[in-house]
Amino acid sequence: QICGYMYGVSPPDNNQIKEIRCIVMPPQWGTHQTVHVPEGLPQDEYLRELEPLGWIHTQPNELPQLSPQDVTTHAKLFAEHDGERTIVITCSFTPGSVSLCAYKLTAGGYEWGRQNT
Repeated sequence: QICGYMYGVSPPDNNQIKEIRCIVMPPQWGTHQTVHVPEGLPQDEYLRELEPLGWIHTQPNELPQLSPQDVTTHAKLFAEHDGERTIVITCSFTPGSVSLCAYKLTAGGYEWGRQNT
C-alpha cells in the first residue's frame, strides 16, 4: 500500500464543499495490509493556507468496511484536527477495475482508534 495526505480549501460561499488542492506523499513503507508513516502531519509553508482533508491509500482488494488498521491510522494522524472535516479514501485494485470508497469516522470510531494505538 501507499498513501497520501489530502489538503485543500472550502469555497468562500460554502464551507460544506472541499476542494482538494494537493496530495502530499510522506516518507512511508507499506505491506499488503497497512502503510507506515511518520507521526503527525507535515509542516510546510506551502500547506499553511490549506486545511487537512484526510488521506487516501491503495489496498489490494475492496473491503465491506474500513479496516481496523485504517481506523487506528486515521485517529492517530488527525487527532489534533476536526474529525468532522477529515475522511479516508481507499483505492482498491480489483481485476478489470479500480474502486474508490470514502469513509468518515464517528466520534466513537476516533475514540476506539486512539485507544487502539
